[in-house]
Amino acid sequence: MKHRDILIHGAQVFDGTQIGGPADVHVSGGMITAIAPAGSIDPNTFDGLAVSGEGLLLSPGFTDLHCHLRDPGQTWKEDIRTGTAAAAAGGYTTVVCMPNTDPPVDRGPVADYIRDRAARVGYCRVSPSGCLSLNRRGEALADLAALYSAGVRIYTDDGSDTLRSDVFMHAFEFLSMLPGSRALIHTEVVELARGVMHEGLVSAMLGQGGIDYLSEDLGTARTVLMAIQTGMAVQVTHMASRGALELVRFGKLREQQEGMPGLVTCDVTHNHLILTDRAIEKYGTQAKINPPLREERDRQALLCGIADGTIDALVTDHAPHTVDEKSQELKLAPFGFSGFETSFGLLGKHVVGSSTAAGEITLEQVLRLMTSGPADILNGRREGWRRGRIPQMTTEAMRDFLPRPVQFSGGRIAAGEVADLVLLDTQASWQVDPKQFTSKGKNTPFTGWDCRGRAMLTICGGRVTHSRMDGIEREEAADGTA
Repeated sequence: MKHRDILIHGAQVFDGTQIGGPADVHVSGGMITAIAPAGSIDPNTFDGLAVSGEGLLLSPGFTDLHCHLRDPGQTWKEDIRTGTAAAAAGGYTTVVCMPNTDPPVDRGPVADYIRDRAARVGYCRVSPSGCLSLNRRGEALADLAALYSAGVRIYTDDGSDTLRSDVFMHAFEFLSMLPGSRALIHTEVVELARGVMHEGLVSAMLGQGGIDYLSEDLGTARTVLMAIQTGMAVQVTHMASRGALELVRFGKLREQQEGMPGLVTCDVTHNHLILTDRAIEKYGTQAKINPPLREERDRQALLCGIADGTIDALVTDHAPHTVDEKSQELKLAPFGFSGFETSFGLLGKHVVGSSTAAGEITLEQVLRLMTSGPADILNGRREGWRRGRIPQMTTEAMRDFLPRPVQFSGGRIAAGEVADLVLLDTQASWQVDPKQFTSKGKNTPFTGWDCRGRAMLTICGGRVTHSRMDGIEREEAADGTA
């Protein structure tokens, strides 16, 4: 599609590292072409779309390393068009969708379908993750080479952990040869995770089967030790327990000792930063999520992990389901709830400004964990990296391998960067109303909750993919689909 010139003038700029003063940002050909002091470019004579950013904050577009788009195979819950439109409404310009679809993303053609479909009807960049094991059963390797060739860079059996440790290790060994690859692990010992919520006082009071801490903590230990042994970069995803956080800290210490900084990364959801297992008492199935909401001491530990820099990214784990599915009794209802459209507002109201043992959580910290932090992980940026036990493939070998070129949001605002941007009103007050969601998934425990901060304009590759600003309309998908 033809890109129009865009001028965003007078907004404060968060460049991916820190918040600076007002500036004029010029976009042309889908790229950021110039950043100048505010007032340098006259919007009245600008030949293109001039957007006033006065009183607003311009940020790199958000990157979500963990979400569910339900396509292929479960499009009554969500599809790529509605899911990416919801992501854009939340300020996201790149999302990594999980492979627990039907069929699962365990071979190249399924990944090709998702990427091509997103290019035609999507409102943000979609990077499909691929399975570690065939059919996510944990018994044999997925077609990892074909997935990499199809542009997959994140590998996971999310929805569960990989069952057999030998398959898990062989997947790590193979993927460690492929530049830019990272395993994203839902850490879980299946035998200890057959309940419906955190195992503790609340589960006992409600008479519900529990998911023990050890399920997550033992799974995290296996993941961290396997990464150190094989040299395979790994992300422990949607952490919920303080024990898992401590094990990640151990991994980060060892990676420095081994000369492999960035080997072990981790993320958390806004859900686990805000809610505890007490939410099940009030919200029932709407608060059922896996890993489960745990205790207040776990929530406080995760907040501390934000403040002290242990946590590398914030994710949504956007998990849309139908009203009927979530209306079942607790043991039958599926895990998860929608998150794209509420994440930034909930974080702004309930996490930014929180006091922890490591200090107060700032807006800059939260923005880094939604922009440059996850973007660097997805783009495979590693400083001072020492090769793992198995050498990575050479440039010449990769040329023969013909991997599909991929592009993600860069997580920075600078001249020469792709124009993936979000214009934020950080003071906007609003309340969560799932009836207003763009997503098909109206399932959330946050109905009626107060939020602070909202995406007013989202631009992906120079295309307006979401707008709450008067006189500026969203540009429809590349094939004209509304």
